[in-house]
Amino acid sequence: MIFGDEEEIKTAVGYVFLELSRSIMPAFVKEKLRLKKA
Repeated sequence: MIFGDEEEIKTAVGYVFLELSRSIMPAFVKEKLRLKKA
């Protein structure tokens, strides 16, 4: 995918980062909590 300018790139990167943090962080936190209890 080719972007027109820097702003579009920043927006896309920010969007991907949000999606990643939304899907990865909860699992990561759950795993940490599980390890803490054990």
